[in-house]
Amino acid sequence: MINLYEENESNFKHNAYVLNEALKVETEEEINKAFNVNIFYPVNDIKNISGMLVPGAIVKIPTWDKRENQLFVIRRSKPSLDSMNIDVFAQHILTTRLENNVVLDTNIVGKTRKEAVAQVLNNTLNKHNFSAGNKDVNITINNLRIVRYSTLDALIGDKDNTVVNRYGGELEFNNFEVNIVNSSGEDKGINVTYAKNITGATMTLEDTDLITEIVPLGKDGLMLPEKSIKSSNFNSNNPFTRIVEFSNIGVVEAETDSEGNITNADEIVTKEQAYKLLRQACLDKFNKEHVNQVSFNLDLDFVELTDCINFGDNDYSNMDSRVAIGDTINVNIKPFGIVEKGRVYKIKRDAITGKLLGCEVGYKIKSLTDTINSTNNKIDETKEELSKKTNNLKVTMEKRDDEIELSVKNEKDDREASIKLLDGKIEERVTEEDFGAYKRMTAKEISQRVSFGKEFSSEMIQNVDAFRFLFNDASGKKTEITENGITVYDGGFYVKDRHGNMVMWFDNNGVCHIPDAYVDDISVRATSTDSNFYNSLTNLKSVWFNEIGVGNRLNCNSDTFYINRGYDLDEYIDKKCYKMLEDQGLI
Repeated sequence: MINLYEENESNFKHNAYVLNEALKVETEEEINKAFNVNIFYPVNDIKNISGMLVPGAIVKIPTWDKRENQLFVIRRSKPSLDSMNIDVFAQHILTTRLENNVVLDTNIVGKTRKEAVAQVLNNTLNKHNFSAGNKDVNITINNLRIVRYSTLDALIGDKDNTVVNRYGGELEFNNFEVNIVNSSGEDKGINVTYAKNITGATMTLEDTDLITEIVPLGKDGLMLPEKSIKSSNFNSNNPFTRIVEFSNIGVVEAETDSEGNITNADEIVTKEQAYKLLRQACLDKFNKEHVNQVSFNLDLDFVELTDCINFGDNDYSNMDSRVAIGDTINVNIKPFGIVEKGRVYKIKRDAITGKLLGCEVGYKIKSLTDTINSTNNKIDETKEELSKKTNNLKVTMEKRDDEIELSVKNEKDDREASIKLLDGKIEERVTEEDFGAYKRMTAKEISQRVSFGKEFSSEMIQNVDAFRFLFNDASGKKTEITENGITVYDGGFYVKDRHGNMVMWFDNNGVCHIPDAYVDDISVRATSTDSNFYNSLTNLKSVWFNEIGVGNRLNCNSDTFYINRGYDLDEYIDKKCYKMLEDQGLI
């Protein structure tokens, strides 16, 4: 039943107005994020109450889990003449009321999480009806100061000084009762299987929250001498480094009374002990919270067993198999290679029928070692089946003492692909007749080569210092790309334009060839008579200058020095100079 209440209603035990004409009511809940509802309701309803679906009004909606019907505050209402329906969006009453209230300043010292929640709720600017519940059994003590936060942000905000970020935990949306617990939901043994009850699935991988190096910051700015703690899968070429505050870890000095007796002997923490605690806190982030593992989630559509009225000649409609937020479910999707438990962190449901409309299941990708260990038994069980020949293919999955090998071989076409997982190394190989490609990867280096016959044709090696391209093992030819630039050994370097025409190249002797060049400025160091520059100038058939100046002297034979209209020097003197002197009466 969907109920509607006016904005100022405080008693929600009665039915008020029943929205039995609602066309669609869908809830969507996400851990520590939101709990919202969308309602589609006819404008011209029989009860004539559609006009009451306005911002501020309150609706009560079943959640189809162990919680009682939940209250939502309408935040947006959009009537449409096109569809003659009203599109209503509402937020959980906890979100709406606490988001619009403020904590000006409260200092939480030496409190458990439940006590911190109570202190936040007791220090709001405006009065409210919310109170801390009793579900939280966490006894961890912590400190934080909250200044000018909305009440909702003070509880589950993204900033450091919030209850969730300081203590951890998950907020349960349950009307006016506020509980932050270690983990919501439970494991009911629900199975979700490909080709059975899964109707759709999309997998998303991302590293937006990945941390492979932690710079821990303790109380009073305490930092480790080594500055940071790295995870086992830290990659210096691609680090994911974050500063993580552990404000509950720090040096605690001895306190004495007036007689000099130590009063806090059980609380004293030396600097070395604090360092040790910081290091362990970082390791816990990696080993327990798995912040160094890439996360992925599944967007799942599946049919719950409860909705199978007649499944296998049995009626399961009354079975408690509804999936709730935070629940752990068993997921089996062979095309994705997923056969393991996952946790529901987002869920969408039809509030009228209870039918599941979709959910998102979150995972962390395990380390290579964990994956190998967890699949060893499966390898033993499936080895015989996978080794069978099908369509000329021989598929092998072999577990040895020091490696795991997976290979596919086409014996007819002489083609094979394989991958070997070793301690600290992965090897991949693809061969076909005389051709082959090989890749080797360690934590420090990646090597790839392509070969023909017994000798390799080319190889690329990548490490923290450089890329190296090698050509034919015996020739010594290779190309390196480092921070200093590109270096080519014993080989040519070619530059072509977009049409494939050669623009410039270097031969094996280091000589640069340029068919055509436009030079703004040039300086030639080798100017002796045996230099290439000198030889080039002496072999020029013709050269023209607007003006030329000679520093010391100009050397040339008289019969090769041409003046004016083609006279050589001797002819010019005979025909021009003598005539000029003769005209002047000088000779």
